[in-house]
Amino acid sequence: MRDIPMSASDIQFDFISEDALLLLWPEQVCRHQHQGILCLQAQLENKLSHYITESLASFNSLLLSYRYQLLSAEQLRVLVEHVIQASCDQENSAQGAADNLVNSTVNNQAQPTPRVITIPAYYGEQAAWDLPYVMQATGLSQQAIIAKHSELDYYAYALGFTPGFAYLASIDSQLRLPRKSMPRKQMPAGAIAIAGEQTAIYPDASPGGWHIIGQCPIPLYQITDEGIESLINTGDTVRFQGISLAEFEQLGGVIALESESTSEPTQHD
Repeated sequence: MRDIPMSASDIQFDFISEDALLLLWPEQVCRHQHQGILCLQAQLENKLSHYITESLASFNSLLLSYRYQLLSAEQLRVLVEHVIQASCDQENSAQGAADNLVNSTVNNQAQPTPRVITIPAYYGEQAAWDLPYVMQATGLSQQAIIAKHSELDYYAYALGFTPGFAYLASIDSQLRLPRKSMPRKQMPAGAIAIAGEQTAIYPDASPGGWHIIGQCPIPLYQITDEGIESLINTGDTVRFQGISLAEFEQLGGVIALESESTSEPTQHD
């Protein structure tokens, strides 16, 4: 595993607007690193709550929105560096040495307990629009594809693209395929798809270039008075449980049949 930065000097600071700071770690899909980012996010929200208005964690980054009227960019940078260094110092004092920033924040900061989310998945041929291509490209049978996709636990690295869309990784190496060269104008709501080392469920009908291998019958988010509540949150563990067509329909699912259109959309994932 690639080493994770031990100090603020190893993290890239990028002020992308007058009220937003982007922190960047090494570009990699690494659960260990990501857990450290989430812990640092919790630290900063707690210790700098007077200045930080919102934060958003992704694969290797943390975006901080702050009250620029109260402090300058340089002042914020100093405060963030202090939180990171204090975390490292605390770990060094407690254990004699800190392996890296991730260990120091994971061991010393409370954050919401990660959940395990089970997603019902119907992998039938009508639901799996791209199954023939995936079988041909991987050399695997339908049963092997289903088994390899449903046997692993996945980690939610980020939310984005559309409400409720969670980027999950990492899928079995034999299932890793590049995105479609010609994305679809519309992926069906509930589409379970793969691309690269990631898998995801499309919450709504939207453009997309991932390969559909199944469909999910349950909603991925709800709109409440407080805003949008996603079924899957960053840091959750996600499992896919294969179900029958009858179970799919009992859960309220309606199979979306394949569209003829594959034209290039203006925005997709």
